[in-house]
Amino acid sequence: MAGHLGFPSLVTVIMLAGLSGLAEGAETASARIVVELSDHAGVAAETLTQAKRQAARIYGDIGVEVLWTDAPAAHADGEFVAHLIIRTKPPRPRMMGNALGDSRDTGGTAFVYRDRVMDVARARSVDLATVLAYAMAHEMGHLLLPAPSHAIAGIMHADWDGQDFRDMAAGSLRFTSAQASAIRARASASDSLTSATRRQPRPVPVTECCS
Repeated sequence: MAGHLGFPSLVTVIMLAGLSGLAEGAETASARIVVELSDHAGVAAETLTQAKRQAARIYGDIGVEVLWTDAPAAHADGEFVAHLIIRTKPPRPRMMGNALGDSRDTGGTAFVYRDRVMDVARARSVDLATVLAYAMAHEMGHLLLPAPSHAIAGIMHADWDGQDFRDMAAGSLRFTSAQASAIRARASASDSLTSATRRQPRPVPVTECCS
């Protein structure tokens, strides 16, 4: 193409999983990731709820459940934990999101930038929640896939084009079959890692995504 909310005693955890439209080679959800989502940009509640639902559907389509939480998430039982942060303005023009290079085998941190998402949604006449959902799914993909994780087409396309946005609006922009398999394997393998393995950083470059 990434803060914790108040009231820690009122933790809201939302389980969302896709129910239909499985990608080629996808299976019934048998792997799970936890996403700690921090909204520092004040995205409208309805928009954020819709974006989370769509992002969960995208991962559900490839057999991966998404467990959303607004509270600090530990690597409980070895689950993969993605720390996803929505900020207002990107550090550079045209940057919609980026994933940090400090990812570990059981998680990592990524950012999505609201203002750029809004600009792209308006320019491409695509629903804001939809563009936000795909931006979130893309950055989560960087944390789950081995580098280099950009692709020439689909969700992990580095610079979405007109066809990508048409597919996005139709809900048919997907991970490739190879990416889907790699993500499922990564999400499934996290809880089998040893403690020693979990302490070792996975060398992933800082990835910037623009559109």
